[in-house]
Amino acid sequence: MFIDDKIQERKLKRAQKEYQDEYYKNTKQPVLFENFAIFLDNFTSFANTLDVKSGISLITLTSYMIHNGIVSEKGSYTYKYTDDDIWNLENEEDFNTALRIFSGEACCRHTASFAKLILDSFNIQNYTVCTYNNEDNLDENLLQILRFLNETRHKSLGYNRQNHVFNYINDGGLEFFIDITYSTMLLFYGDKGLAHNFNPRLSSVLPLYNYDFYGIKNIDFSKVKPLTKEQRLELDAKVNHDLDKFKINHSLFLEFYLQNKELYHNINEAYNGLYEEQKKLKMIRE
Repeated sequence: MFIDDKIQERKLKRAQKEYQDEYYKNTKQPVLFENFAIFLDNFTSFANTLDVKSGISLITLTSYMIHNGIVSEKGSYTYKYTDDDIWNLENEEDFNTALRIFSGEACCRHTASFAKLILDSFNIQNYTVCTYNNEDNLDENLLQILRFLNETRHKSLGYNRQNHVFNYINDGGLEFFIDITYSTMLLFYGDKGLAHNFNPRLSSVLPLYNYDFYGIKNIDFSKVKPLTKEQRLELDAKVNHDLDKFKINHSLFLEFYLQNKELYHNINEAYNGLYEEQKKLKMIRE
């Protein structure tokens, strides 16, 4: 039995190696890149129609479209934690996770990665940021210690696990963080390596890890300049203005959905096909 297991293991490894060697020739992969490029062109035209150009407006638009099912094949969106991600698409890690959005079921890393690809396409400086979702309301001194340990060790440290992802944006010199995981967007300003909620009634403070979900170092977020109260109020007002505009023009969003629904289906079909191939070869841990 032991010998049979070893033989099967060697066969599996050989199949994995052959799959990786041929991976970039897989017909499903070009479909993903080509269809997503079409989507980005359509999104850009749509944003121009709505006169959306700034970083804060673009991510507000992205969030609105996600949570209203405008970028979902089934026309709705549900928050769902899932590990059903493909891997190793030409080392485009954000691309691997972002495309899960089109299924209509996704979690924080998917929404953050999707927003990053949108912002990248408009040449807005941005990063996905890992953090610890401070549900226990740890004080700022302890958060700074945990942030230091995470940065020094560059790996999850028990209590200080990386359990959340959101976005950093530099919008014409204004630096801020935004969480679009849920329909109520949360805006944060940075101060000495911690993210503070714009809303003073919400006491959430989050540590800012300098490495993203994939272990890639971004920038030293401890050097992000805090926003003034006036700047925070201005960004808040911009978000509210954009949301009002989107709601008034919601019929345009429905037209966009109908025009792109088949595109979403094609992306999902190719994505799921690649996922199943990788799963059969046990390249994805379940």
